[in-house]
Amino acid sequence: MSKREKYTFAAAPAAAKSIWKSLDEKLAPAAHARAAEPEFPLGVGGSEEAGQVSRRGFLTVATATAAAIGIEGCVRRPAEQILPYSQAPEYLNPGVPMHYATAVERRGEALGLLVTSFEGRPTKIEGNPDHPASLGATDLLAQALVLDLYDPDRSNGPRQGETDKTFADVDALLAQVARTHAVDSGAGLRILAAPSISPSFLRLRTAMMQKFPQAKFHAWTPVNESNAREGARIAFGEPLVAHHDYQGARVILSVDADFLQTESASIRATRRFADGRRITQPTDTMSRLYVVESTHSTTGANADHRLALAPSKVAAYVRALAKQLATAHRLELGALGASVQGANADGIPAKWIATVAQELAGARGRGVIVAGSRQPASVHALVHALNAALGKPRYDDQLHEPRGSRGGRPTREHPRLRGGPRDGEDRPHPRRQSCVRRAGRPRPRGQTRARRAVHPRLGLP
Repeated sequence: MSKREKYTFAAAPAAAKSIWKSLDEKLAPAAHARAAEPEFPLGVGGSEEAGQVSRRGFLTVATATAAAIGIEGCVRRPAEQILPYSQAPEYLNPGVPMHYATAVERRGEALGLLVTSFEGRPTKIEGNPDHPASLGATDLLAQALVLDLYDPDRSNGPRQGETDKTFADVDALLAQVARTHAVDSGAGLRILAAPSISPSFLRLRTAMMQKFPQAKFHAWTPVNESNAREGARIAFGEPLVAHHDYQGARVILSVDADFLQTESASIRATRRFADGRRITQPTDTMSRLYVVESTHSTTGANADHRLALAPSKVAAYVRALAKQLATAHRLELGALGASVQGANADGIPAKWIATVAQELAGARGRGVIVAGSRQPASVHALVHALNAALGKPRYDDQLHEPRGSRGGRPTREHPRLRGGPRDGEDRPHPRRQSCVRRAGRPRPRGQTRARRAVHPRLGLP
């Protein structure tokens, strides 16, 4: 086995900063130092030196392992009865799969799926080609739903602290809470839940708030679209969701947005993006993807041009790009053009500003800029303004009203963005003067009205 000598670490200078590979190493440095000394800390066999394995010790361990495997194969399984259906379900034939159309909620949208089931046991999940959110495709999270269904650690019932409870206990507890707050209309009652767009959930929430009008309902999730919705509220006066046309776009700029994997509506975006890159005849052209990000992502791996930029420089890049579009390409940004004149582009490659601006200006009406959910609301508002100026009138048709709960508050990176509830209450923001003027043309049902020019109230840090 290995006879490598013990490695001696050089002592760090007295003025050097302490660096740890993990939190465990920071909390217990001595334990990590001891574990790093020998290659085999525990040793195997009866040799005198730790880390050495004798031939006899190796054969002993190998023989014991083989014996354990053989004994495992000889264990008789418990006797189980296989009984036929006394009254078989309709359309059920043993060995013949059945397919069910269903939907799962994913970050504020319903993802349509087709589930393959054998005798009532789901075994495979695929996308529903007739559903607009999946278009017949899935991702790794949707494929793993089957594993979650058969997870042995999955919760089998309600719990209170560390104690298992029955649903009868839950009903009794809820009845007691209802009787307690019946006299004060729910004053002091707080309910915390994950955000949901389920019609049944929203209906129950409305009924509960009608019965207890003084109660407060809080929706929270660690990953949410609050920054994007707050940016849309700054730009348009109401929280909107943009569904970008990746299939018809010729130039796409992704600003810290992994829209092919981790952002919302990634499955639909992936399918549309692939359609825009598909060549079916000699005259077809492919879309060009520019990615500005601070970490590796699936979208960056598919980019034609990728710029690795520090997280602190991403917002500065967007402002510098807006300045270039407003000055060199005469993009009409209204009062916003004056607010980005002082943009600082230090540490950002100049060609990434000039070239991307030229590409977007040359593809007016067929260019898309998308910002990631981690970016602050001011960046989302500026991106909305740029898309509205570059994509008239196509961008107007890509804005839709969200459904369900927000699930969080926007990042408080600027005082002008502080319009949310201080206690985390999930209620819509009051209408304010928008940064983009409404157009007067009619809109289809379920679609928001068009947005236009930029208002000088847009706050930029």
